[in-house]
Amino acid sequence: MDYTFGPCKPTELFQLVELANRVFRAKRPGDMGSEYPLVFEGQNVENLRVARYGDRLVAHVGICLREAHLLGAPVRVASIGAVATDPDHRGRGLASRLMADARRQAIEHGASLMLISGDRGLYHRLGYVEVGLFQQYRVPAGPAEPGYSVDEYQDDDLPALIALYQSEPVRFFRPASDWHKLVAAGMLMNQPADIRVIRHGNAIVGYAGIQRPQSGAEAARVREVAGSRSALAAVLPGLAAQYGAEAAEVVVWGSDAEWRAHAALRGWEWSPAPFPGTVGIIDPERFLAAVRPLVGERAGDTLQLEAVGEGARLTAGGQSFVLETMGQLTALVFGGDTDAARSVPLLPDRVRQAVDTVFPLPLLWYGYNYV
Repeated sequence: MDYTFGPCKPTELFQLVELANRVFRAKRPGDMGSEYPLVFEGQNVENLRVARYGDRLVAHVGICLREAHLLGAPVRVASIGAVATDPDHRGRGLASRLMADARRQAIEHGASLMLISGDRGLYHRLGYVEVGLFQQYRVPAGPAEPGYSVDEYQDDDLPALIALYQSEPVRFFRPASDWHKLVAAGMLMNQPADIRVIRHGNAIVGYAGIQRPQSGAEAARVREVAGSRSALAAVLPGLAAQYGAEAAEVVVWGSDAEWRAHAALRGWEWSPAPFPGTVGIIDPERFLAAVRPLVGERAGDTLQLEAVGEGARLTAGGQSFVLETMGQLTALVFGGDTDAARSVPLLPDRVRQAVDTVFPLPLLWYGYNYV
């Protein structure tokens, strides 16, 4: 019997969730369908790419398509998750074929950037890379600084949280309908989580999404923040203490100068952190067109970028260089303290000088959009 491939049918959605649960929830409680409502919902079945063996679903790659903003540049993003194969059907290339199908589907629907929640060898073989210039800070538990209060999230807080998230320079476009689903799911980057609302007087000035520490965990992991960095710095020690943790861990963009200043004043240490998964610029022409105004703002007309196959030609000062692969282009654009970023080919001097004025760009952080 041969395998067949295509989108999940609405009548198969229950069976698909059962497959995902067998693969991802065999050793822990939970239900993938309710935990990831942006993926496993009826209106998204076209983007749930599956392999069938007879009338049985045996492999899956899920796509969640959303708009995003990189410093004002509009980018359509395909987030990939719940990549699963029935144990009895592994080793037959089903995941590779579905990943190729997912890339085609994403490009056909306007996506130029793909984020994958995993770093399996499969993804690296397909050209996706670990990149991203993030910093993870460790904030020791202690008393909160005066002037701020922290409350549990209430439904009435949502408009203020949406406005705070909208002010972030790098973010997903997350409409209220998505917010309602994600808050109800109670998950943040694959872990049960809480939202804590930060107030100064009666005004909501920030929020923090915190993974609930598991038994024996030493840190409360803050995996999404928005709003005032001074308010966040003031309350994080107290939040860690509320959870009975030794510290809070918070991940921020390396370009977040305001947070860095507050952290430095308090002597908080950090370590480099890449994006939690693998990344690829899957449509170079569309992606480069989206960021071209940003490139011009930083470099004027000194650097020209032209899509070439899966990579790009870089031209500056009469010199040119071609990045031949998706991985090379993605690593150049987003950088990071990773093997992929360190493996970008040596560029001609004038090209390198122009490139250094533009890249790396800050990469999206999943937060509540993790799939």
